[in-house]
Amino acid sequence: MMKEVLIVLLQWVDPSVQVCAPVEAPEAVERADERSARAMEDMGKPQPGRIVDPWGSLSDAQREALERGARRSGGQ
Repeated sequence: MMKEVLIVLLQWVDPSVQVCAPVEAPEAVERADERSARAMEDMGKPQPGRIVDPWGSLSDAQREALERGARRSGGQ
């Protein structure tokens, strides 16, 4: 809050002052991108014993019955 007040006061005193947002270091951006990529690696991969129904065409009961059947038969 105090920082914003000082910035407004400075711009009132000297309107030619431009305030810029701090720029992140390229290393920090690269580390964040790597963490994000690692977190997303297993997204979308099928899990054993889970029925994937992306269009929602199966009812909950049908999906649960298929999952139970896959568990009994030892999976795919």
